[in-house]
Amino acid sequence: RAGASRRMGAPKLLLDLGGQPLIARCIAALRAFGPADVLVVIRPGDSELRRAVEEAGAQALEPPLPPAEMRNS
Repeated sequence: RAGASRRMGAPKLLLDLGGQPLIARCIAALRAFGPADVLVVIRPGDSELRRAVEEAGAQALEPPLPPAEMRNS
């Protein structure tokens, strides 16, 4: 499935980049443009990514079933 980080060997969004998970840097970059709420669609049961998203001040949205492709989310 697309976006599963199979080739990377680890979840890309949780990789450390300058002392922060990549997802936290992405959320901060979005916030710099002014949106009050940042929503991130995560795979069902991905508690580690949910924690990182929430710690970065965004809201994690978890669909009941994983999207077939990343673009479907």
